[in-house]
Amino acid sequence: MIWGIMFKGLNRLIRWMLSRENYGVAAPRIFTSYELKLSASLLFLASVLIWSLAKNGAEEGIFGIALIGGLALYLSYVKYYRAYKPAMDRWGIRELCNPNHPRQEYRVAERDLEISADEVKLIAMQHRVKIVCHQALNNPGVQVYELKQHYEHRRYAERWNSRND
Repeated sequence: MIWGIMFKGLNRLIRWMLSRENYGVAAPRIFTSYELKLSASLLFLASVLIWSLAKNGAEEGIFGIALIGGLALYLSYVKYYRAYKPAMDRWGIRELCNPNHPRQEYRVAERDLEISADEVKLIAMQHRVKIVCHQALNNPGVQVYELKQHYEHRRYAERWNSRND
């Protein structure tokens, strides 16, 4: 299960890097060419430091690896909360609104949504759909965004199933 989640995240990251489409929804252009070159140079430097660590002993490479690791962690944290997370939220809502995309709902923790409700409405208006936001039944801290048509159909099916049981 963890491998599936990890590979799905890596697949999404690769789509972002290459600016591909997902069922007709364009991936956000998060990575600049400078950031891609910086990531490649950090990866090269880290591999050289690991090779130095393996060949010459722990004294020479350990501080370089710690420096590279700290820098990469800081940059990824800042980049995640400044660019990735809002872009990921917008992309998820665009996927939900796009008629060619199979996504039927977008789940996000209340505290983790990095875009405003007005922006969600704007994206829905651009695609000429209406979005319903409600709390998840099994977890009250999670907001579920659904297309109004799908939401009403699901509620009707739930009522129908409860009457038949």
